[in-house]
Amino acid sequence: MDSGDDADIYAINAIIARQFESLSWSPDVPANREALAGDFIPGAMLFPSARPLKSQSVDSFVERTRALGGRTLTIPNSRATR
Repeated sequence: MDSGDDADIYAINAIIARQFESLSWSPDVPANREALAGDFIPGAMLFPSARPLKSQSVDSFVERTRALGGRTLTIPNSRATR
């Protein structure tokens, strides 16, 4: 791999890590929804895993996560909670 590929891989990994961190919260540390929204271009549509499949704007997704704040979520097929 050349250094350009390495830089791209690093940048992609950084975005993925930031997205996971943005959606993590605890009683002491709120989710960083601004960092989440900042990774998307204006007008981007997200497709959450909820069914039926329905697109939503970044702002709608952020508001949905805000409503979940303070709750413990169970990750399907896992004993882990978030």
